[in-house]
Amino acid sequence: PVPAVLAVPTAVAVPAVAPVVVSAALWPLPFNCLSSIAKFSGNPPSIYCLCMTSAALHSRTAQDEPVVATRLLRDALMSSLLRVLTYHKIPFPAVSFGSMRSVDGTPGAVLSGSTMVQVVLGEVWKDSDVDIFCTASASPAVRTQLVQNGFSLARMHDNYEDSGNGMTAFLLETMVHHVEGWADTPKENDRNCETDSLDSDDTEFDFARSCRHGKGASKHFYRNLSEYIPVKVPRTADQEIQTLPNTPLSYDYNLKDRLDLVIGKSGCKDARGLLQSFDILLCAASYDGVVFHTPHPHLAFCRKSKLEPARLVMMKTFANVWKKEKANFFRGRPDLDSLVAAPWFKSVETAMKNAGVKVGKKVTQTTPMEDMLGRYYWNFLARLFQRHKKYAARNIELVDAPAGFKTIAREVHVDNIPQADIGVFGHHLDTHGVTYLSTNVLPGTKDVAQLIRQVGGNLGAMFKSSECSVMGAAQCIKLIRYLDEQYAASRINKTEGADFKCTITRTALAAMIGYECMGNLCDLFPGDFNEIKMRRCDAHGKCVNFHTDVSLRTLQVPLNSDDEYEGGRLVYATSKGLKMPSRPMGSYTLHDASIVHGVTPLSMGIRYGLFLMATH
Repeated sequence: PVPAVLAVPTAVAVPAVAPVVVSAALWPLPFNCLSSIAKFSGNPPSIYCLCMTSAALHSRTAQDEPVVATRLLRDALMSSLLRVLTYHKIPFPAVSFGSMRSVDGTPGAVLSGSTMVQVVLGEVWKDSDVDIFCTASASPAVRTQLVQNGFSLARMHDNYEDSGNGMTAFLLETMVHHVEGWADTPKENDRNCETDSLDSDDTEFDFARSCRHGKGASKHFYRNLSEYIPVKVPRTADQEIQTLPNTPLSYDYNLKDRLDLVIGKSGCKDARGLLQSFDILLCAASYDGVVFHTPHPHLAFCRKSKLEPARLVMMKTFANVWKKEKANFFRGRPDLDSLVAAPWFKSVETAMKNAGVKVGKKVTQTTPMEDMLGRYYWNFLARLFQRHKKYAARNIELVDAPAGFKTIAREVHVDNIPQADIGVFGHHLDTHGVTYLSTNVLPGTKDVAQLIRQVGGNLGAMFKSSECSVMGAAQCIKLIRYLDEQYAASRINKTEGADFKCTITRTALAAMIGYECMGNLCDLFPGDFNEIKMRRCDAHGKCVNFHTDVSLRTLQVPLNSDDEYEGGRLVYATSKGLKMPSRPMGSYTLHDASIVHGVTPLSMGIRYGLFLMATH
């Protein structure tokens, strides 16, 4: 019988109970020859198939050895692991966690996720990270091991505010405390190190400086979490960001991370507990420095995987109501703020609770979780279906996934979250009036009136603009630095012309600019606003096409003056023609959803902005 989980130890003591020795009559090749074949192939699926061909391979060559099949498969898995680590430039000692196993064999840290899927299949994927999962108590030893093998801490979260798609996704997971990103430690004074820094002066690496930063890593982490995301993360002694004594922690957020360290909550005593929420069971394959664990090996080595039963029920429940309700509830732009209140969603919420998905009721003292819960739910479910789509593209069969999942994966996306629209830079070649933005052609009032009708705006709509500062230079610079930090810590593609947007809470913004300045913004805004966005856009030669906003009202504050970059000018289409207000640092413009507006191509420099919006 094939076991549900195959545990292949690299070293194990087997009791001497009637061992059977392989004889030449049963298998013509000696073990050392078979072992060489397994190691050379580094192909666990092929070796697994070989081991299934003869009962003789399930016997022992000596009393104190595992059966031959186990040893051969271990050799193939180890060879595959070394190849994967070599490709991703990860030293083997950095992920050898055998010393972190307890007396009873419970692992404190494991290598798992997509890394181990590659190992099991004997493949190497170019577009994958290396994932380590560890308990809070083992985390100092793991960090020490990483530092000693040439790594530095680069980040401690995905985004401060991400509607459930990154660090704050822990609101819907029960075992993860936080995620750390680790990067290669550059050579001293290396100016050519791989970095996410936007300032060329920051790219020279200084190890002593990074170790000083490492001493304050915990303070930095918890302070930022409390200020910038609606999440209260418990700070306990075992959750301090630190290494073992006498090993300095190198921390430089300018570095580009390529290894993820997932830290469990304090109650998690077994690193494998962090893998229990994996929806694709093949992804829960792991290596703890001593034992390889492969769930459902007969499926895994045939490029197949089961789904976690409770997660499967949750996804089936959503799939069933999605088919019935998408034409009604999701007609046009979906209102996810009312998702949780929708009667049809109750069955999905119940299935999520049964699957161990945590449902929070309050995330801060002032912000009820219900205000954002629909968005967290949506992103959480969308990521599940998108992950299935990704693994299907890698020719991995999910044996118990209904065929309808493929359709849903094409229809449901994380970026479907109905955040207020602040425009999309692009070439927009076939859109109305794009030539007015990208050339020096100045249209007449009749042409502009026609443009307004074509886009669906109001001919009589007006905007308000003032060059007087509603925000001082110090506050603007502070927000620019915050945006630069968030951009550097994000996983957005850092190519030329990157357009980075992030959302922050009202409390977080007030903490950065001061409550007096925040009060001035509130006084300027007619009524109340419910969403705040910030934007950092590099020059790319693209424009924002003429459009009307989804948000009912929008207050824009340029964080740097429009003479600090070329292009990127805000243009309003009015009954009196095109208007292009001057926008010095800290000034503002205010408009509603009926006015047509766009942005000219940004050809040089970086454009920073703050947006306050009323989306309902």
